[in-house]
Amino acid sequence: MNLRTFLRASGGLWIHLLMAVMVSAYLALLGAGWPSLVTLWLIWLVAVGGYYGWRFAVMRSYYRGLAGTMTGLERKYLVGSLGASPALVELDPLWEALVEVSRSVADEVARVEKEATDHREYVEGWVHEVKAPIAAARLLAEELPSRELITELDRIEHLVEQALFYARSSAVEQDCFIRETPLAEPVKAVLRRHARQFISGRVAVTLEGLDLTVFTDRKWLEFILTQVLTNAVKYRRENAEAAVRIWAAVEADGVSLMIEDNGVGIPRADLERVFEKGFTGANGRRYERSTGIGLFLARKLCRALGHGIRVDSEEGRFTRVTLFFPKGRLLRPL
Repeated sequence: MNLRTFLRASGGLWIHLLMAVMVSAYLALLGAGWPSLVTLWLIWLVAVGGYYGWRFAVMRSYYRGLAGTMTGLERKYLVGSLGASPALVELDPLWEALVEVSRSVADEVARVEKEATDHREYVEGWVHEVKAPIAAARLLAEELPSRELITELDRIEHLVEQALFYARSSAVEQDCFIRETPLAEPVKAVLRRHARQFISGRVAVTLEGLDLTVFTDRKWLEFILTQVLTNAVKYRRENAEAAVRIWAAVEADGVSLMIEDNGVGIPRADLERVFEKGFTGANGRRYERSTGIGLFLARKLCRALGHGIRVDSEEGRFTRVTLFFPKGRLLRPL
């Protein structure tokens, strides 16, 4: 609070000033001389000025303390629970209303957070339960000469895994272990896991310069790589030799991992929206199997892990996804 704001809010000060003018005018009509009027004004200035000066000092100190508390408070709505009662009695009703609002908001936030936790736990439990029949169906499918059935089971398993990571993405910090990780390990693990898709899609993969280490959580990074690499297979050009090139490079302040395919590419009009939740774009409508969740989750998890992600593309030529790993960067909140 500054002096101008205080004076604008202090209506009583102007009433006191008006009263002093009226008393001075009345005394002047009664024949009081200038010395008496000057003495009256001096007494008024000392009394009223001292009172409002004290009020200004108290209120400024209080508001500065409150502002400092708000700055250091992550959840601003909890300010009413801090017990920082007003410095002046006339502000008590306002403070009591703020406390009530703060309590109501805190209760609502707690309810929503509990519902989110219950929902996440339900999805996680469901995913683990549904994996058992999928595994059983895969064993049965491998005994039959049905590549289409195995492909569909792969797709089901991928979507189930995507649902699990989507449920967990709002609480990455609860299931995250950042450590120094050789880039080649998660890349090769994802390629092995989805080798059948690359073979059936006749997609050639080239690896270069992956002998670098980065700070990341391997499990979450493998999920991010899965979203990118399965897109490379899904959106390949049918009448061309499909290829994916994966390489890494040392930058001034970190390491970049590039994944480039020679598929259908992304239209320029869609490029800025590829990370939006549920956005499928022209390619999604053409291939009819896009959920619009993969890259949305990839960016969300990259932000949680402190990584960068960028997509460059030219329709009909290539799509390149770049993951950036800052040097020594650990976990930061969503």
